[in-house]
Amino acid sequence: MSNNKKSSTRIYAVVRKGHGNTRLVKATTIGAALRHVAKHEYTVKPATQDQLVEAMEHGVKVESAIKPEGGSGTGGQGSDNAAGNLSLGGSSNDAHANGGNAA
Repeated sequence: MSNNKKSSTRIYAVVRKGHGNTRLVKATTIGAALRHVAKHEYTVKPATQDQLVEAMEHGVKVESAIKPEGGSGTGGQGSDNAAGNLSLGGSSNDAHANGGNAA
């Protein structure tokens, strides 16, 4: 007997706030849909000391994506709500996070 249990997928509408651009992504989770879109628009790697110093000199604050123990919030930009939506808040620091180019 074969165990070919297929993960259920759905189509998610990934909308960039402030731009109104909608991407339709077939994925198994909200996070997978968001990662698919984000990988084409952002790069993520550990910050160098020079990047930290320059960003902080320009008022960029360190954000936390770590969920506080016992808390219900994410402590960061993204949060899931009861309807299964993932909300990502933009900030005035978006341009710095993109190397000075607002995306």
